[in-house]
Amino acid sequence: MSVIAILFIIVTFIIIFSVSRINVRKQSGTYGIFKSIGMTPTNIRWSITSVVLLLSALGTMFGIFIGVKVILVALQSIILEYGLLEFPL
Repeated sequence: MSVIAILFIIVTFIIIFSVSRINVRKQSGTYGIFKSIGMTPTNIRWSITSVVLLLSALGTMFGIFIGVKVILVALQSIILEYGLLEFPL
């Protein structure tokens, strides 16, 4: 189970990195405007990082809630439907 969790975390980091790189390329004009109003490259990087961290934290909270509440109920109904709880061993 731990290996699968680590695999999902690695894939999530790769997806976040790819999306961030794509957005940086798309928003290069906006970053040029930020630079023209006096933001340093470090400030621009920090603003991008903070937005990604905020969105990741929100996604993590919703993911944990869905994983704990919704998936357990769904799995229980599936197990009951197939009759696995009453399966004689």
